[in-house]
Amino acid sequence: MKKPFYRLKFSSRACNFNIRINDIPVFNYHDTGMISTQYPINHLILNSGEQKISMYLYPQAGQQALNEHSSLNMEIIVEDLEMNKGELVNVFEFKSPQLNESVPFFENIARFKAEVPHIVKGWSQSEELELNDSLEKRVKAFYQNVYSLLEQKKFQEYRSIYDTKINEIDRALYTSSTDTEKEWDNLINTLIESKMEAANNIEDSFLKFYGDKRVITLVTTTHEPVLFCENKEEKLVYEIELYLHKPIGSELEVIR
Repeated sequence: MKKPFYRLKFSSRACNFNIRINDIPVFNYHDTGMISTQYPINHLILNSGEQKISMYLYPQAGQQALNEHSSLNMEIIVEDLEMNKGELVNVFEFKSPQLNESVPFFENIARFKAEVPHIVKGWSQSEELELNDSLEKRVKAFYQNVYSLLEQKKFQEYRSIYDTKINEIDRALYTSSTDTEKEWDNLINTLIESKMEAANNIEDSFLKFYGDKRVITLVTTTHEPVLFCENKEEKLVYEIELYLHKPIGSELEVIR
């Protein structure tokens, strides 16, 4: 395939869950009921070869354990975007086993092979991070700076913090820089025209490691966004996820 495009398809029942590719979240679900959808994952595949997929199932709110109805089914498919009607190829499939009410948690880690034309550094050569007060202060200061940029509507500076992430994702998803900038222009126009106001839950958050301890983010215990812009009148919310890493000899920056 000249332009292989990988997607993760999944469906769940009666559980909350977290799915990661190479230890970076693809999707976190904290709700009730069922969900069935799919997401592209090329941007989480740094180069060709063996990839790791991990899944973690949790009880839904108000429950102490998973039950016989709890399930998560997944598959990874790939197609060639170079073809007008590329054939879908299944490269991975998983169905959670029958669970019971005595199971408080379920996890599974598996591998699949991927072939991609790109090589991106991502977090592969970043420093391994250690949980301490200094790191927490630096991460929260990074978030606070992003919040300040949004609050003051300094959107060009806000856009610049994503440079590394955008360059890598454009390569992985075969996206042109022109199309990417158009998307950013549309986003910024939405933030301006909809009269959204910046808000944050930084003080009520804690550190969460990913990427084999080379990527870090902030999360809240109630699963609320740490940073977001909100128009309460129109009930519009733009949530902001930041996955940070520290290149060797450099400072924290956004990587995904």
